[in-house]
Amino acid sequence: MLAGGGTFDDVQQAAAAWRTAVGAAAADSVPQPLDKAHTEALRCLVEVDLSEITIRGTESRAVWDEWFRALRRIHDLSNALQRHGSSLPTPLNLYQDIDITPTVEAFSAWLRQEHGEEPDPEAVDALVGEWLEGALPDTADSVSPHRIEHQLGLINDWMPDHPTTIGAKRLLPHWVRFLAQRTDLPDTAAAAALATLATLSEGGHRAAEHCRDVH
Repeated sequence: MLAGGGTFDDVQQAAAAWRTAVGAAAADSVPQPLDKAHTEALRCLVEVDLSEITIRGTESRAVWDEWFRALRRIHDLSNALQRHGSSLPTPLNLYQDIDITPTVEAFSAWLRQEHGEEPDPEAVDALVGEWLEGALPDTADSVSPHRIEHQLGLINDWMPDHPTTIGAKRLLPHWVRFLAQRTDLPDTAAAAALATLATLSEGGHRAAEHCRDVH
């Protein structure tokens, strides 16, 4: 999804605006030249959907200001790459042929090591499958308050009294801690994700303070 945008005088100015929008997680990020032979870093531009069917009606003014400009910039970039004998990555089907096995095995092994328990394989498969379905490859291990809110909403649509649903919800705090360790997530960001999970699980809403500088 298009999150925002703007017009800037140069790359450094644009990067500074991006770091401000993202928060602490982007504090040390700097622009790098694109290797035209390895354009996988641009996959998000291929998968972003700017068609009318994706309009929710709740988009910010910043998103609407950039809606058509973003689409034009993606086309311009694609044309520029083609002139240099390269191309944007080939679109993927993010909802089919997802290999959850490596992540399921890693999470199950972590549960055994950290908690000395044999996990419910159906609950683990369901949780990991829901988490990975539709996700860009390089966001598979990402965890944040926003993503917790989204994933818990999906799980709440499952059969509420089914053992797999109950088991997956019970595993969610462990899953957040597992991903936090796996990605060396800062303690403040991990705590924000866990706090959001606890609040939402009790029927509350994601609080703004849970998202400060941990996008």
